[in-house]
Amino acid sequence: MLKGLVFRAERCFYLAKSYSLAGKRAEAYALFCNARTLADTAAQKLQMANNPDKVLIEDLRVLSDNCRSNSCMEHAAGIMEEEKIPEKLSKGVSTLSLTGREKKEEKFLLDMLDLYESAVADPGSKGVPRIERFPPPFQAVPCNPIVLDIAYNSIEFPSLENRVKKDKKGIFSRLWR
Repeated sequence: MLKGLVFRAERCFYLAKSYSLAGKRAEAYALFCNARTLADTAAQKLQMANNPDKVLIEDLRVLSDNCRSNSCMEHAAGIMEEEKIPEKLSKGVSTLSLTGREKKEEKFLLDMLDLYESAVADPGSKGVPRIERFPPPFQAVPCNPIVLDIAYNSIEFPSLENRVKKDKKGIFSRLWR
């Protein structure tokens, strides 16, 4: 049972390493912290055993230290990446254009329907001709006006009495139809 706990701690550590290499900082940090608690728990239980394995206890202490240092590095890397997010966002937003004109003019087939040119491509270009711009360019959309129904309470609606069928037989005759 104790060796199973040691195995779980090491498996959690190496799983955290793989998340770290994938760039998933929050998951890696959580897994490193979990691996450290598993390693510390296993080391404490091994020390309380009748015949403690000194080599395994030392390996668990090394694993716990590695988990602590790696969790600190993941935390620092996560904070550094969070600091760069507004910079990347502003850089991405600054390149957007509301006019829809791109910096590099490209030829689209739908713009040249009246011309007869090769459908393959220009003789000097290696790319495939593009049919239409995607995504379409941004356009300003008018907003719907805000309508406040202030006069609703003062409107007199027509009477619907003449459209309602009047049953002269009574309430109980309706039940036995």
